[in-house]
Amino acid sequence: MNYEKRAEDRYYNDIKVILDNNPEIGRRELSKMTGFTVDVCRVRKKWWLRECGRKKASTNSTFECKGDVAEASFLTNKRCKTVEDVVHAGNIDVNLWDVERFVLNSWEGFYKDKEGDGHTVVPLFQVKVWLKRKKFNTKKFFEEVKSELSKSSPKVEAFHKKLPKSGYMLELDVFDLHIGKLAWDAETRDNWDVKIAVNACNAAVDGLIERSAHFKFDKIVLPVGNDLLHIDNLVNETTAGTRQDCEGRAHKMFMSAYNMLRGQVDRLKTLAPVEILIVPGNHDLMSTFHLGVALWATFQYDKNVTVNIEPQRRKYECFGKCLIGYCHGGRDDPKMSDLPLTMMTEKPQEFANAIHRHWHIGHLHKSSQKSSMLTEDSFQGIVVRVIRSLTAADYWHYNKGFIQPHARGAESFVWHRDDGMVQHNLVYAR
Repeated sequence: MNYEKRAEDRYYNDIKVILDNNPEIGRRELSKMTGFTVDVCRVRKKWWLRECGRKKASTNSTFECKGDVAEASFLTNKRCKTVEDVVHAGNIDVNLWDVERFVLNSWEGFYKDKEGDGHTVVPLFQVKVWLKRKKFNTKKFFEEVKSELSKSSPKVEAFHKKLPKSGYMLELDVFDLHIGKLAWDAETRDNWDVKIAVNACNAAVDGLIERSAHFKFDKIVLPVGNDLLHIDNLVNETTAGTRQDCEGRAHKMFMSAYNMLRGQVDRLKTLAPVEILIVPGNHDLMSTFHLGVALWATFQYDKNVTVNIEPQRRKYECFGKCLIGYCHGGRDDPKMSDLPLTMMTEKPQEFANAIHRHWHIGHLHKSSQKSSMLTEDSFQGIVVRVIRSLTAADYWHYNKGFIQPHARGAESFVWHRDDGMVQHNLVYAR
């Protein structure tokens, strides 16, 4: 395998993703992170350096990358007058880098004539160029993915359009599942891995449906995200870069979550139309976005399923006189005490029309409830409820004492379009 065929190399793609995010990592650290041999990592890092901006490694060219900025220098016998000249002479990957500025130094060199009886003078140029990594265009990526995936989405007619309206809605909340987390009973008094997480979630959904089986529903709301996945990249890190104890590879975690949700939605849509709300967490911001795109592509032509993948991290569900807000509840989200005003500001018309106003958040892995009374409405408050989690404590949480072995579970709510919440169900982890 050589540089030109790197896209077909089974090692290079994994190593490239790691180096794109951590360019200073050496071959030995790469070997520890990937399980590949040191020699394999050494060769692939050379390929990555070459792809990033230098045609070949030599003492006459340099490339230094620090996060989103880089500096490169090289020699050429062609005068570089424009950015296009620099890009061509330096073999700079314009899909990855923007040229911010460059400087040109020149001097004269010479070489012997073929006959050996004289010298020819030639101009030489040294180019130093400053680069900035291109920003990821999420909107463009999203549109391209939608266009491609829409070609294979099956068309499914609506099952329930002729049924009379019942006035009830079911909300299924399985928050903070952390698929991919590793917990070992000997260390944490509980086991947790990909298989256990998927089985626990499926069992919870089955139990919650059973508890409300005597209702007929106009719709089922399924918030997806809230740290559904434990990590957000190939080096077992959260979105912010915090390393985690993981079981399995990121691809395995993602596909397990996708297959689990697809199976659940296929079942739920036989009961009522399903609305999926993508609510990212602090562990899986980009992974949840990708998962949402995959679900949207799967069900975009299914008239029984809608998927809300709007980029706003907070989502809202308006059902009759009920308004429910969803966000993860982490450090980057509003404080619990600020959520009522946030709802009023972001959904003024829906807020005015609603009588029953709630927030459902996760992150804290426990159940609690607070009511915030508004001065404009002394009779009606906004309930901010923290939804409990099914997941087991990992090594770090156990050592810190963040353990609730008998409180782990999932919750569901039955809403009436006029009367508000009429039933709250719990199932516990077993």
